[in-house]
Amino acid sequence: MSTYRCSQCGCRIEVAEGTKIGTCPACQAVFVLPNQFAQKENLYLLASDARHSGNYDMAMNYYGRILKVDGAEPEANWGYLLSKYGVEISESALDYGGVLFHRVEHSSFLKDPAYEKMMTYVPKAARHYYEGTARDIDLQHRKLMAVSKAMEAPDICIDCTAAPGSEDYLLSVQIGKALEDAGYRIFHPAMLANVDRRDLNIYEMAAAEKAEAMLVVMTPKTDREDARFQAVWRRFLAYRRQDAGRKMLSVFRGMRPEDLPLELQPLQSVACEGSDFQNRIVTEINRMFGRQNRSSDLVRKNLELLREGQEALAGGAYGKAAQRFREAAANDGEEYRAHWGLVCALTKNLKTPALSDELDQSFRRALQFADKAAREKYTQSMTALMAQAAWSAFLKITGNLQDYQKETDAETKKAEERVKLYLPAFDSRFQELEDWHTGAARQRELDAVRAAYERRDTAAEPLFAEQEKLEYAYKNTALSHSKLLDDGKLRGFLLELSLIAAVASYMLLLWNFRYTTGYTTGFYKVSAWLFAASLAGIVLWAVFVADRYFRMKVLLGGAIAAVILYYFSRDHIRIFQLVLLLAPVILLLAERIMMIVLSGNERGAYEMKQKAAMAVAEMEKRIAASYQTAMEKVYAKYKLPKGEIPSFTVSHSEHYSGISGYKKPASPLSYAVCTLAFFAVLIGAVTAVNNFMYASGWNHITKVSCRYYHVVGLKEDGTAKANGWNDAGQCEVSDWENLVDVGAGRYYSAGLTSDGRVLIAGLEGQDESIREAEAWTDIQAISVGGYHIVGLKSDGTVVSAGANEWGENEVSDWSGVIQIQAVSDNNLEQTYGLCSDGRVLIAGGGSDYDSIKRYVNDHYGPGEGQIYGTELYGFTASIMVRARDGSLNGIGNDGYKQLSQAQEWNGPEITKLCTSSGVATLGLKADGTVLCGGNNLVIRDAVSGWTDITDITVATGFAMGLKSDGTVVAAGSNGSNQLAVEDWKHIASISAGDLNSYGIQENGKVEAAGNALAGLTYLKARSPLGVLRFWYSALKW
Repeated sequence: MSTYRCSQCGCRIEVAEGTKIGTCPACQAVFVLPNQFAQKENLYLLASDARHSGNYDMAMNYYGRILKVDGAEPEANWGYLLSKYGVEISESALDYGGVLFHRVEHSSFLKDPAYEKMMTYVPKAARHYYEGTARDIDLQHRKLMAVSKAMEAPDICIDCTAAPGSEDYLLSVQIGKALEDAGYRIFHPAMLANVDRRDLNIYEMAAAEKAEAMLVVMTPKTDREDARFQAVWRRFLAYRRQDAGRKMLSVFRGMRPEDLPLELQPLQSVACEGSDFQNRIVTEINRMFGRQNRSSDLVRKNLELLREGQEALAGGAYGKAAQRFREAAANDGEEYRAHWGLVCALTKNLKTPALSDELDQSFRRALQFADKAAREKYTQSMTALMAQAAWSAFLKITGNLQDYQKETDAETKKAEERVKLYLPAFDSRFQELEDWHTGAARQRELDAVRAAYERRDTAAEPLFAEQEKLEYAYKNTALSHSKLLDDGKLRGFLLELSLIAAVASYMLLLWNFRYTTGYTTGFYKVSAWLFAASLAGIVLWAVFVADRYFRMKVLLGGAIAAVILYYFSRDHIRIFQLVLLLAPVILLLAERIMMIVLSGNERGAYEMKQKAAMAVAEMEKRIAASYQTAMEKVYAKYKLPKGEIPSFTVSHSEHYSGISGYKKPASPLSYAVCTLAFFAVLIGAVTAVNNFMYASGWNHITKVSCRYYHVVGLKEDGTAKANGWNDAGQCEVSDWENLVDVGAGRYYSAGLTSDGRVLIAGLEGQDESIREAEAWTDIQAISVGGYHIVGLKSDGTVVSAGANEWGENEVSDWSGVIQIQAVSDNNLEQTYGLCSDGRVLIAGGGSDYDSIKRYVNDHYGPGEGQIYGTELYGFTASIMVRARDGSLNGIGNDGYKQLSQAQEWNGPEITKLCTSSGVATLGLKADGTVLCGGNNLVIRDAVSGWTDITDITVATGFAMGLKSDGTVVAAGSNGSNQLAVEDWKHIASISAGDLNSYGIQENGKVEAAGNALAGLTYLKARSPLGVLRFWYSALKW
């Protein structure tokens, strides 16, 4: 026979050997007898005793030991489950639905893995008992979870299960009322008057779980064996063992402290004797909560803030929770729960580390005012959460403990205090921290030694004073015995003059890299005058000035004088161009010749200088040895290997610069060769850079427009390119897209997009009224003048923007226009329009405004016509109009007979006209020959022989013609080499600028000739000689 204890009522049962399933004779509970029960009998009895005595943690331990041996024991699994959920199933629990809970477990009983595992081992004959009991337990457990979730956490739970009206009950009500008046939130069984008796235990266990403190009320009439009564205070004791911050107080009347249950006797207790027992209880509770000497109003207010903070914290409203805890802490600086609540809010309920001063301060205050148990709990929680984060932050600041310079930083000190606050005691990282401080101290000493030697501190090393004397002696040992060269004035003058001349000439040579940004003459003049001013400054420095710092002031004064001289004489410098190129060679040769002639005894002077230098070098060795000794002392102090001592180079004062071996002066010829070689390399390098930067050319171009000194090209893909002067930003067109036309004005570039918009670039520092065109829409054509722009809209109306000095923008009433032309010049600012009915409209004026307008109004009515116009500096425009009958008429300046002679031509034979003010008018005939009107005999004689011409254009002083075979002919002025078009081939269209010629090949590549400043003359790679010619063409104009 073996003894077994019922898992339900605890009754001891004698079972026969071999019995597998039994029934308790006392409570009729069914049980499955464990395998080899005799060997486990003692453990089962211990586990059962622990569970029935309320020690569920110990019972779980015993059952767990059994399951480690045999995990398939149904009864052990069942006992483990009952202990885990604190379930009591006995006759004493029948009043409470048959199930009494002694602890709160938040997981589901039926879904617990231990229950599911157990049911796989229960025999079929006993399964109905376990399943039915489990359902009853789960039903009550779900009630418990619902109540626990809905219940607000009370500050104090009063344990009194006596019937209403009893002595215990009345005493507990009096105590509860006093505590409520003191501001505490109370849970009292009287609050459960409307709760089913079978559910009372559920509410009491939920309150015991959430309350921060418990009062056990007892009198001689208290039923100490009542299951509800014991379940509540025993469960709270278990919670208190897990959380030492919970408080428990026994209050009694009519009995002695030693009559209390043994578990409660070691804890605080208050006898309810006398009329002021409520005050004594409130005082004791305030002491336990750390609120002694606080008014009831303050306690009540702070308790409410703490409750609101806890509710916000539980709901995830961390910002609100932090605010409530801050207010509570401000009301009572010693309220540690407010400080701890703020810590929890800032760390999102101890889930997310947060490195902040407020968190550190709150945590320190919480530790300062909390009791020992709470301090241990808080420290454990924050160590687990913050230790690694604080340490990682400290490592980041200190470069993984390698940056010793950070030791004295305020940020580092703050991070170190945080590490000490959160790191657990005796953590190995404290040793790492101490080692780092030791390393920092070591580094400071090493740096101090090195710094003392680097700054030549005579207090640290007296040898530096002796070194100073030796270097002074070295300085006063002459290198040459020639009186002329002893003080170095003449040598200094020649050498510095050579350097300045070389720098100035290099500036001039390298200017071509920036030729697209503006006019070269200004830069040239600045370079020349800087050279002249520098020469004057060097003379003063070499002859009159001995003080080194004052020399710099003289040179600065020379630079200022250079700017002043440039301003007053900027129109008179030309000869310096040659001086800048030749001065370095001449001056270097002169200096070498003087040294050879005047330094016959240079070797003797060198030997004396060398002895002085050797004395300095010997002192250098002594100082180096002294440094090594000083560093070895520090290394020995910190037990470091001497092989790691950093090297040190002894520094010198300004008096010593060292002296190399004696070398025989080089001959003038060698210097001449070296100088020529230098310039050859320089010009070769500049040629390579120039070819790389500028010889890529323009490709895929469909149209070229040029005005004054810049050119704009329209590409096949609708983008644009520009080159030439960029002083107003007129070449900044790289971001333009979807273009159908481009034009170049005086200080701007314009583009027409496919959707009828106008883009403008340039005008920086100029009149920006032309930018009004950017607001235009529905534009189908543009005409770009020098200072204004005209747009033709799809409905035949015209818009204009820009300069309006002569009324050239007065076009708002025009309609039915099919062609527009903007004409700009010093004496003529006009806008022309050709209407669909042949009328010519004109707006604007100039010196010829009245006669031109009258001429147009008197001579032209309905008919076909074409408008031709150009603009030239210092001239007025010449306009040709073809009447409906084909006859030609000229309007404007006819000073060179270019209009009157053209009017005599047979108009119907002419397929294209072009005219230029003061130069000539060309007419292209259908047979490919060209007529010329005007008194320019050079152009007239040349074009008379042109044949097979398909296109013509005329500009300032020259004309161009495109032949059917794709070649180009040109005639007229060639001052800027603009007629160099004889090598052009496969040209599809031509255009002429003021000083440049342009041709677009069939493949879209651009050819250019003429002035370098105007844009595209550097399209092909050049030889060094070609580069020099290019510089010359850029600079001479």
